[in-house]
Amino acid sequence: MQYLNKKWTLGIILALTMLSCSKKDVIDDGGKEPEVETPQNYWKSISNGQSHSLALSTDGGIYVWGDNTDGQLGTGNKEAVAKPIILTGTQKWSQARTGYSHSLAIATDGTLWAWGANTEGQLGLGNFGEAVTIPTKVGMDTDWSSIAVGGDYSLALKKDGTLWSWGNNQSGRIGNGQTSGRTTTPAKVGVANDWVKIFAWNNWGCGFAIKKDGTLWAWGTSQNYMLGTGTTANQLTPVEVGKGKKWKTVSYARSRNTLAIAEDGTMWAVGRNNKNLLQQGNSTAQENWVQVGKDNDWEDVSIFNLSVLAVKKNGDLYGWGTNTYGELGTGKINKSSTDEESVNEITKISGVSGAKEVLLGFNFSLIRKENNKSICIAGSNLGAFPSLGTGNAASAPVLTHGCDITLF
Repeated sequence: MQYLNKKWTLGIILALTMLSCSKKDVIDDGGKEPEVETPQNYWKSISNGQSHSLALSTDGGIYVWGDNTDGQLGTGNKEAVAKPIILTGTQKWSQARTGYSHSLAIATDGTLWAWGANTEGQLGLGNFGEAVTIPTKVGMDTDWSSIAVGGDYSLALKKDGTLWSWGNNQSGRIGNGQTSGRTTTPAKVGVANDWVKIFAWNNWGCGFAIKKDGTLWAWGTSQNYMLGTGTTANQLTPVEVGKGKKWKTVSYARSRNTLAIAEDGTMWAVGRNNKNLLQQGNSTAQENWVQVGKDNDWEDVSIFNLSVLAVKKNGDLYGWGTNTYGELGTGKINKSSTDEESVNEITKISGVSGAKEVLLGFNFSLIRKENNKSICIAGSNLGAFPSLGTGNAASAPVLTHGCDITLF
C-alpha cells in the first residue's frame, strides 16, 4: 500500500509538471509556430591589406577574404577566398589586424597569434623564411592588449602600457635604435609604459603611437617629411610630433603622406602633396603639420597612395584624391590609364550614412556602419585577387555607389 501511494504521488507530480511545461512552451498565435530569429553578426572591427581583409565579429570570430598568396588569411592553404569565411577552430578573438601579407590576432585569453608571410621574422616566432598558413601562437605571454601590422614588421602593446616590435628594421621601422637587421621575436621598445594606441601601414617603413596624455610619437622613414618632424631624416626611436594637440587616430601611406585627427575633431596632414591630396591648394610637400579644411567634426580617416576617405562624427562619408578603381564609392572608375576620375575637393559620398570606420586598400575600400551590423565595400576586384569578397570572378569589376553592396 505504501508502495502504491508513492507510485500515485510520483505520477501526479509528473503529470502536473508536464502540464505546467506544456502551458509555458505553447504560444497562442492562431496556430502558427513561433518564428526563430536568425542570429545577426555584429562587427567589432575591420582590417585590410593590399588585396585582402579581415573582419572581427563581436562573438569573437574572424572572417577573411581576398588574396591569400602568403597564407595571410590563415585558412591552412594559399588559395584566394572569393567570399568571407570564418576561420575554424575553438579560439575566440578580441582583436585581429592584417598587413601587406601577414596577420596578427589577440585571443580572449591575452595570447598573441600570427600567420602569413615571414620573410623578415614579422610573425615573431623566432625564425624567418617560410610562410605560416594557420594561426600560430607567439611565445607564452598572456598580457597582450593591442596590435598593428606593417609590411614586414609588427607592433604590439601589452596591458602594462609597454610597446613591443619585431621584424625588418630597415630605416628604423621597429624603433629599436638600429637601422638594419631583423628581430624575430617581440622586443620591448624603450622604457615608456604609457602607450595606448599604435599604428602601422601595410607596405611602408614607419610607425606612429599615441600616449595616455594624447601626445603623438613617430619613428622610421621620414621621406617627404611624412613623420611630421620637420626633417627627412629617419628616426630610429620614437620622437614626439604634432606638438600642442591631443591626438585620436593616424593614417599614412606608401605615397609618403600622413593624415591625423586630433581629439578636437580637426584633421591635420604632413608630407607629400601630389595632386593637392593634403588640400592646401597646391602640390608642395608639407614639412610641418597643416590643417585639412576648417571642419572640427572628423571621426576617422584612411589614406592609400593618393586616395582618401574620411568619416565625420554624424556618420557621413567624404572622399578625395584618385579613384582609379572606384574605391571612393562614387560609382565611377577610370576610363583609361590617364583618366582616373580624380576627386579634387573634399566631397561627400552620397548613399552612405551611419559610417563609423573606414579603410582603403589598393583597389577597394571597407566601411563599417555605426550600428556594427553591416560592412559595405566599394571598388573593383583586381587581377587574380577577389578583394571585394562579393564572390564575383576576380577579373570582373564591381562598382559601387556609396554603400549599395553589403558583405554581411
